[in-house]
Amino acid sequence: THTRGNQSKAARVLGINRGNFTKKLNQITTREFG
Repeated sequence: THTRGNQSKAARVLGINRGNFTKKLNQITTREFG
């Protein structure tokens, strides 16, 4: 990916804080693969 797996950087790029980003990412991965 564009941020090489760096979640803090990805969250900054998306304009959200890292906690929300991680939560959102977990929701997406759980829905897709869980």
